[in-house]
Amino acid sequence: MDGGVYGSGVFRGDVVNADLIVRKVLAGEIDAFGAIIREYQGTVWAIVACMLRDRSATEDIVQQVFVNAYTKLDQYRAGADFEKWLKGIARNAVRFELRRRVRESLRLKQHQDHLLDLMANEARADEHDATLREVVEACVESLSSSSKEALDLRYRQQMDFGQIAVKLGRTVEATRQVLFRIRDALRECADSKLAKT
Repeated sequence: MDGGVYGSGVFRGDVVNADLIVRKVLAGEIDAFGAIIREYQGTVWAIVACMLRDRSATEDIVQQVFVNAYTKLDQYRAGADFEKWLKGIARNAVRFELRRRVRESLRLKQHQDHLLDLMANEARADEHDATLREVVEACVESLSSSSKEALDLRYRQQMDFGQIAVKLGRTVEATRQVLFRIRDALRECADSKLAKT
């Protein structure tokens, strides 16, 4: 043999000598980590699949477990049970994923509750706006034709007081007072009708 991953006592029968592979990977033989993946992938898969019960997520988490193990390889103590160390990383990765799911679920629930509140408020506002519009229309209809004309000139045609005064044949001050009284009458009418609803 050439002394690669499969030679030099790295394997003892079918069992990986994890300490030797870890030393090789830490010494720069990155490809040696593939032997660890091949040896422990089934074990890691079983742990993750049992805890998650979601095939797609299991694939992602198993991959993440080996990435985490690789980046933490310098924390592994030679002579320790490598499989136990790797299982701990797997369990932690699953716990992290489950916490992330709970947070995401809570975030979605809060977002959903917020949207429902907004929709309910909007519906109430629309209902209130419709009621208010009906009340204002009824109050405007109860005005005299000259008062309706003054309102039309000011708010629909957006004329200033001087233009309205000329149109109605009044002084500017008299026009302001008329419009002020009309607004007061509309406010009182609307308040009265809204109090009844």
